[in-house]
Amino acid sequence: MLVVGMGTLGRFLGQSWRESFGNDAIIYGETSTDNRHDDLRSIGVKPFMRSERAGTLAEQGHEAFSHVVFCVPPSKNQDYVEEVKEALKLWTGKGGFVFTSSGGVYAEDEGGTVNESAALSPNPRMSKILAAEEAVIAGGGTVLRLAGLYTQTRGPHTFWLSKGEVGATEEGLINLLHYEDAARATMAALLHHHEKADQNFGRVLLISDNQPLTRKQICEAAVQSPFFRGRYEMPIFKRPSDTPRSLGKVYDTSASRAALGGWTPKYPSFAVFMASSRPSEPQAAKSGDTTNAAVR
Repeated sequence: MLVVGMGTLGRFLGQSWRESFGNDAIIYGETSTDNRHDDLRSIGVKPFMRSERAGTLAEQGHEAFSHVVFCVPPSKNQDYVEEVKEALKLWTGKGGFVFTSSGGVYAEDEGGTVNESAALSPNPRMSKILAAEEAVIAGGGTVLRLAGLYTQTRGPHTFWLSKGEVGATEEGLINLLHYEDAARATMAALLHHHEKADQNFGRVLLISDNQPLTRKQICEAAVQSPFFRGRYEMPIFKRPSDTPRSLGKVYDTSASRAALGGWTPKYPSFAVFMASSRPSEPQAAKSGDTTNAAVR
């Protein structure tokens, strides 16, 4: 397996792949820097930088892979669509190719329900990711539109808690998915690739934990959790008068779950996950990675 963009999601995927296939698993991970290469080697991944791709793969005798995952965020590359097309060339056409996208591409923002075929957003910010999706579908791969990803210290909750005041309405719905569950869904998409109705054309799947929460509920679950309790107060939600209300959407993932052999998440909801978190040292929440995940 080759993972292009071996970040947080890629690392979880590498661990899941190794656990499933043991020492027989061969996992290559492409990164933009070598900052985490030692960590990746510790879980059995063979890391290399994007600038080293041609030389590394030629040296290892791997011109193409049966399983390829592209999980580089669009903000990381100016030539995003071309990078996706280049990654498609590294796929043998057997096994599976998965492109991790975002449920944020849907137009719905009034609290309605969306599925895989719902209307797409005309927002120019989505044009790059939608163009990349088109390339993957044309190439016969799988587009995995993911909900907002999180871990204990990474996700929208850490961003909002650290802000104190959030410029959005508190009742807006957010669909969520733990990084580990996103990795497990990605693996399921790779392994169920050839169960598609049309083997020569790609598909779109929508993945979440099926428990959307409001922004307020997300922050409440975080501040009441053993991990964050006593270290943050609830932020104030104050939507500027010149911005849309943004009530979000509800994902219907029933068809996608069926397409992945009845896949279900390990963590049934963000609230359940946070309630089971362990207390940490007082500085841990702020010294950890509090990067804001895409809010979907």
